[in-house]
Amino acid sequence: MSCFQRAACPPRYYRIRLTGFFYPISFYKRLFRLPDGALFAGGCVVSEPTAVLPRPGRAALSVLYLSVLVAGMAQALVFVLIPLVGRELKLHELVLELPALGLRWQPRELAITALTALTSMVFSLAAPFWGHRSDRWGRRRVLLVGLAGYSGGTLVFNGVAEAAGAGLLGGAVMYGALALARVFYALLMAGSTPASAAYMADITSPAQRAAGIGRLNAATQFGALLGPLLTACAAVSLLAPMYIYAVIAALVALLVWRFLPESAVRIAREAPRAQLRFWDARYRRLLVIGFTLCAVMGMVQSTLVFYFQDVLRLDTLAVAGRFSAGMMLSSAAMVFAQLVLAQRFGWGPLRLLQVGLPLALCSYLLLATATTLPQLYLAMLLFGSGMGLCLPGFGAGTSLTVGAAEQGAMAGLASATIGWGFLFGPLLGGSLYSIQHSLTYWCAALVLVPLTGVVWRERA
Repeated sequence: MSCFQRAACPPRYYRIRLTGFFYPISFYKRLFRLPDGALFAGGCVVSEPTAVLPRPGRAALSVLYLSVLVAGMAQALVFVLIPLVGRELKLHELVLELPALGLRWQPRELAITALTALTSMVFSLAAPFWGHRSDRWGRRRVLLVGLAGYSGGTLVFNGVAEAAGAGLLGGAVMYGALALARVFYALLMAGSTPASAAYMADITSPAQRAAGIGRLNAATQFGALLGPLLTACAAVSLLAPMYIYAVIAALVALLVWRFLPESAVRIAREAPRAQLRFWDARYRRLLVIGFTLCAVMGMVQSTLVFYFQDVLRLDTLAVAGRFSAGMMLSSAAMVFAQLVLAQRFGWGPLRLLQVGLPLALCSYLLLATATTLPQLYLAMLLFGSGMGLCLPGFGAGTSLTVGAAEQGAMAGLASATIGWGFLFGPLLGGSLYSIQHSLTYWCAALVLVPLTGVVWRERA
């Protein structure tokens, strides 16, 4: 059997032919060594026949969605609270000095966004490992490890922040302790994303894959929608929402342990381990697209709470409320895009990206020129709609390039790609923001222009 087997396509799907952008098609074939149709399958090209396991009951699926919802809540709390906690602890006032060389540098907001970038780096390194483990141990066990990381890692970070706020830690020691807490958090929680994505791949056919991944992403965005609601507790303590979140994550872990059955896809220990590499010709161009998407998304999300505060000139508690409302609006738009638009029209990975990228591009342009709260909210609405289509397009596209025995490993690589994007994005975003506030969003828009052009050059 050849590396790519073409299956009969349902009427609503298109077989995609790879076309060039600015260069002849032969240039890209030589560059990427991809056969026609290998980039976007639209549900029609798979690497090998895959057996779809019986669909779990409604209660079990609800528990799976709850576990992904918890991950979405964590993302929302990180982007709302970590920057504010950093400013309260005056991390942006830290100065790095090397007296012997006469060097003195104040990283400002980059010192705060670097914590997010560090989390993403560790996540990227750990996700492929957990993806392989889910093939061997089973999806449920690795998912439990991830949920334990969300709960326990949050408590560890809170403890360090409490000690720093009480004056027990300061300077480089405080920053190092906060960084180590984020490393511990990321090492364990990295198991959640590949395990849940591989579980969904196990129970869906190739034609259903985009819809299944879309439902998982929608559950994530429901979490991002609910997460900001917890920030109301910040009036009591800035860390109170994170304590509540740690309890919720622990409770969901108990539900997964009790009610979620194993997917029954488990590779024998003596079987050869799936050796997937980032540069594999089947999916490497998709990984480049996913990395770029997540990098610009990380640039924006890691600095947006600062942007709200600086544009609207608000104090910490006031900006937390307004930014949380914007995050909820963005998450609601993502849920609508994934549960209504993508599901209603049955779009494949290519169409999801073709519709989502222009919306995301418009959101970045509007952010760069925004001066009022309604403009900021409209930009976040467009951002949610665009990324709500792009992310399941990327997830489904990568899943369709490999077979059943490689789904866990592929989910790990895709998760790592997302993590690398969220590593470089916040670092670049924080650096640009320190130069000029709107420069971050102009740069994000500039990156998306050629990416949108490349995707739209793909044709049925």
